[in-house]
Amino acid sequence: MALTLWRRILKCVERLLASLCEVLGYSIGEIEQLIVTDIEMRKNFEIIAKALEDRQQEEHVVTNTF
Repeated sequence: MALTLWRRILKCVERLLASLCEVLGYSIGEIEQLIVTDIEMRKNFEIIAKALEDRQQEEHVVTNTF
């Protein structure tokens, strides 16, 4: 069961990266390189990831309150 969940999470991450690449005009390899080598870009991606995580938690709380 955990392996199935992990695969679903990886598919979501893959779709997210593909969408980011499309919007930003970069290839996946270029995005990976930016995250690894550019500290400022890495911080930006961490901020985006945190915002998405917070949004997901807020949606989860709203769903559970009703």
